[in-house]
Amino acid sequence: MDPASPRRAEEEGGLSDAEKAAWKAFEIAKPRMCGQAAKQIIEVLSSLKRYPDYKNASAHPFYAKIKGKGHMDAPECFYYPYLLVLQAIWPSNASVQRIAKAFSKYWGSPYMWNGPHWYPKLNDREREMKLFMGGKQHVDEMEDEEKVTENMEGKYDKEDANIPERETTPDIDEIRGIKNTEELDTLESLFEKREEELMAQVQRTKETVRAIQECKRDRYRKKCSMSKRVSEELKKQFEEEVKIHEYWARKESEYTRKLEQSSATPPVVSSSSENEKEPSTKRQRRDETEEGSAENGKEPPARPKIVLRLGTKKGEEK
Repeated sequence: MDPASPRRAEEEGGLSDAEKAAWKAFEIAKPRMCGQAAKQIIEVLSSLKRYPDYKNASAHPFYAKIKGKGHMDAPECFYYPYLLVLQAIWPSNASVQRIAKAFSKYWGSPYMWNGPHWYPKLNDREREMKLFMGGKQHVDEMEDEEKVTENMEGKYDKEDANIPERETTPDIDEIRGIKNTEELDTLESLFEKREEELMAQVQRTKETVRAIQECKRDRYRKKCSMSKRVSEELKKQFEEEVKIHEYWARKESEYTRKLEQSSATPPVVSSSSENEKEPSTKRQRRDETEEGSAENGKEPPARPKIVLRLGTKKGEEK
């Protein structure tokens, strides 16, 4: 058995999840490539042990080497083993898919970007190796790799951070033009997996929406409770104000009635007031009579006494 084969490497143990995914991808593409290309990939995969696990594709040294001074849609390097590793670890990453599409154009194979299942089977070793190497010599010096790792570790590519994760789908007409049943089976399996991922994402989205709605409901419920308490307090205060208003209204009505009754009763006139109201001519005549009696030497008797004296004289004459 070849000591550098993936099975021997796996038997030696200590493979990370990223390494396992890369070796698995190689096993898928291996039957479709020439022996020289397979050896190149084995060398690259054997070097993965010195790389830590990266959370983002843009932080991986292979991503930086492919992109170079170019960009995702037109990278500088088309060395295929780097793409194989990135696709194996991040199959659904939008940036990796864009780079893979650039490889598809470079190779002239429209389905190559879908993953190792679609590695082109050219049956032309010289042409395959020219495309495989990407027109640029493989750089495997340890110093260069460590320098790239140090610069890229823990950082995210700005373009990658601004691009949402999304799935791309081959054109339906292209799929109908496929005659190879094996390729159709692979494509079916690929998109069934994507469907499962999308359904899981939809479920997570629904749960998130429900959590947001519950949060808003609880907030509105709290506001409704507070508003109800304020409304009850205002209602109680209003009822007290109404009672006070009714009390003062009754008092006002009571004294209005009293004023109306007092204005309807006629005033009582005293005797002194009647004497004061006696006509001045009558009072003058009486005064003159009293003065005449005084001149004859007789004091004017009071009216009641005069009546008694007249009665006595009449009795004596009889």
